[in-house]
Amino acid sequence: MLNTPSAKPWLLTLLLFVSHSTLAFAERLVLVGSDTVYAYLQPHTWEIEQELGIDIVIRAGGEHVGMAKLDSHSQDVLAMLSRPLSEEELASGLLQYHFAEDDVAVLVNEANPVEQVSMLQLQSLYQGDMTWHTLGFVAPVSWMSLGDQDSTSQFMHRHLGGEASLSNHHAVFAGVEQLVQQVSRVSGGVTWMAHAQVVFRRDENVKMLSVEGHKPGYQDYQLRRPLQLVSRQPLTAKQRQLVEWLRSHPLLDHHVQPHSGPDTQASEPNHHEAHDDHHH
Repeated sequence: MLNTPSAKPWLLTLLLFVSHSTLAFAERLVLVGSDTVYAYLQPHTWEIEQELGIDIVIRAGGEHVGMAKLDSHSQDVLAMLSRPLSEEELASGLLQYHFAEDDVAVLVNEANPVEQVSMLQLQSLYQGDMTWHTLGFVAPVSWMSLGDQDSTSQFMHRHLGGEASLSNHHAVFAGVEQLVQQVSRVSGGVTWMAHAQVVFRRDENVKMLSVEGHKPGYQDYQLRRPLQLVSRQPLTAKQRQLVEWLRSHPLLDHHVQPHSGPDTQASEPNHHEAHDDHHH
């Protein structure tokens, strides 16, 4: 009877009903926060939903937005961070789940002939003790960033800052698009960016520098930071599955190194990672 022409529309309706009903009852997870983590995860939304059987929403907006959502929403919200929790945040009861690492790329104008720098040279360029001329390029050093509220800028300042002031050191731009456009226009321009954002953008007028002989994405690259999900309560079964899936799936081939530390079970967050990072 189902093979008759008149029955086929009913069969289609039934299949659509079952499909929508299954989706409606799927556990819904909301990830909010770091633009860096968003750049890694958002392209894999469909894959995650299909493999884990969940309805997942991934939103950027900055780490402060993600952390604020933990205070005002239920257990289905996880914050995305590209840094460890501070000691104060850990003491407040927040739980962190490290699933991968991100390399921070140093970007310069394509016309800049410099291809690699040491960490000491990069620090000297940042602090104003060295110019491009020292490295064979006649152009003023022009540092640019997203400002001192940007977590990538804070990470780089900890590595390069010395006595330099982050808030007074750079031309500040409101978004990644404007930042990269300006570096592509200024011959001596230099900035930093999460490696995922560089790879997905593929701008033709900027390039990544090697640091200590290594480019982002390869072992021994030194400007590396953790990618984490943060919760206020212990993870649900589906959230644990998500963390474990992320740890076992390099999201950008070799560009993201899967976490292989001692906290291999997503149900057991490592509270000590933040303490180690403060002394990096």
